[in-house]
Amino acid sequence: MARARLASRSGLWLARLALALALGVVPAASADTITLTNGNQIVGVISQETATQITVDTAGGRMTIPRSRIQSIEAGAAWESWMQRAEDLRHRARWGEALEAYRMALDLMDEAGEAGDSEVRVTAERAVSECEGQIEAASALVFRDLLAEVESLVEAGRHQAAITLLEGAIADAQADQPVEILRQREAEVYLALARRQSDMTETMNAMQSLRRALELDPELAEAHLLLGQFLAQRDPASGDAIASLQQALDLFGEETGPEVVNEARYRLALCLEAARQRLEASEQFAQVHAAAGREYPRALSKAVDNILAWVNAQPLMTAVTSGAVSGETAASAASAEPSPSAGGEAMAELIRMLNRAHDLDGTRIEPLNLLGDLYNYLGRSGEALDHYRRSLAIQNAQPLIHLRMGEMYAAMPGTEAQMQAEQALRSAVQYDPNLYPAHCALGEVYERRGQIEAATAEVEAALAINSNFARAYVIRGRLRRAQEDNEGAKADFLAAIQRSGNTLQPRLEMGRILAEENQLDEARTYFDQVLELVEAGDIPPGVDPDNVRSQCHVGIGRLMLRRNQTNQARDAITRATELDPAYSDAFTALGEVYVALEQYPDAEQAYQRAISLNPGEPNNYFLLGQLYKEYFPGRDQDAIANFRLYIENNGTDVEAIRQLLAELGTTL
Repeated sequence: MARARLASRSGLWLARLALALALGVVPAASADTITLTNGNQIVGVISQETATQITVDTAGGRMTIPRSRIQSIEAGAAWESWMQRAEDLRHRARWGEALEAYRMALDLMDEAGEAGDSEVRVTAERAVSECEGQIEAASALVFRDLLAEVESLVEAGRHQAAITLLEGAIADAQADQPVEILRQREAEVYLALARRQSDMTETMNAMQSLRRALELDPELAEAHLLLGQFLAQRDPASGDAIASLQQALDLFGEETGPEVVNEARYRLALCLEAARQRLEASEQFAQVHAAAGREYPRALSKAVDNILAWVNAQPLMTAVTSGAVSGETAASAASAEPSPSAGGEAMAELIRMLNRAHDLDGTRIEPLNLLGDLYNYLGRSGEALDHYRRSLAIQNAQPLIHLRMGEMYAAMPGTEAQMQAEQALRSAVQYDPNLYPAHCALGEVYERRGQIEAATAEVEAALAINSNFARAYVIRGRLRRAQEDNEGAKADFLAAIQRSGNTLQPRLEMGRILAEENQLDEARTYFDQVLELVEAGDIPPGVDPDNVRSQCHVGIGRLMLRRNQTNQARDAITRATELDPAYSDAFTALGEVYVALEQYPDAEQAYQRAISLNPGEPNNYFLLGQLYKEYFPGRDQDAIANFRLYIENNGTDVEAIRQLLAELGTTL
């Protein structure tokens, strides 16, 4: 019986032996039991002794113990020591350690050929069964606690923390544990995260989350539905969108509500119609018309959703027919061949419908919010902010609206606008502490003021909520650059690129930081990559391609300036000012080139132009002040005025300004 048991456990014993050998410890036939003054016991082989300490080789590794901590040392057979250790651990309910100690004792009995059928062996085998039962019960309890903790994290909006917890549990799971349930739960968390990202208009991140959810659980119908909706927004005739929506319909069970099923059919019908499959689409539309029975306000709301989806997919190119206004359904949104005039007609009709919805019920916030979004999309910021304010007057606890207002204010020049941005963004995180884009936007506001610690704290808060948020890595990279931590900055920019694939901003930042380090060829590679992406049309929604091109030409121009190729630098940066005449840094760079060319009046005009475009940027005042001080005799007062404006606009190098003013015979 002993030989059979030894054979059945040989794999486990070899694994333990391999671990022991790796640690420099070999189980011996005899062992020592060291009892410490605190009552704990250590079982092993004493390999070295001095007057003050002993060294013990144990199954867990080599230990050095001061003699002052030792109460007694008893020599004995190895299995006896392991049994004594196992009994002690079992009485203290340390079931896993006790189980391993009992198994080691049994293996050593077999090794030594002792206690073949003794009462000791029976006791050890019963104890093994008891420990295994206790571990199994504890594992089930831990599993329930794990799912409860995941649920708590999701309810708190901490989706990334829930995913990390589940991934760790899956990685640590044993063969007999319910790993499939953990994977399904992780897929559901990714779905919840995608919905949140969708609410915050992070479409690309939401689609990545949905694809990850479907990798984990290919039969998650809701993920197919949402992914199909996103794909349809990008391309209403997309075959992938049609396939995703059809897959969702195929997977819907009897418990799926009719409204959800009708919504999927409706979205699929739009895709089919856009793909010119009108014969199939007409039947789908008829089913939705008959099943939905929407009254006017519901039809109006659905029409708005539909038009906005089309506007996002084909900006300003979709008309709306009168049928959507008369209350039939949003399915009457036109899918005819777009024309240049259709976009303006669609926008005007959409604005009229939203105003009509507000007139019908002035207590609803949705029409006001949609009007705000629409005016924001059109660049009419004053009207957008007015509608957002009116919505907040009805219901102030709207973190996403506070976020949108904060980002709009943050894009405006002037100290007052930045203060309004901070106030709005603080309200956003007050109403939703897990709204990580608001933490990031607030970090950017602090960054502009030179409040590096406050900015870093907000960005770290965003990353603690969502460690895959590329924008946070970009901002933290810039903050690290400001602290002269170039290696940390580059790590953040690369992290942003890895998490968002083709995001332009971190590539631009990598080009700039490599240029500062005189790695000019590597820097040029990043600028060229950005230009290639822009030319391929691979840019995020809402990003001005000419502004991105302008930033690249500024970067390339500064590279040439570092190589003393001043004429080529001037040509590149002049091109940047032509591509985007509102990009202030292009004129700052042009001023730097004119200084290198000793064309100081032209440099003065370039810096003044940069200041007029972005009066809140302190660096331009610094450069203009230096220009007056060094190259314009008799313009000391102009230099002083600009140095003081640098400080007033949150310039951080106060000591340099003090020194420059002292050279001019004055102080702050």
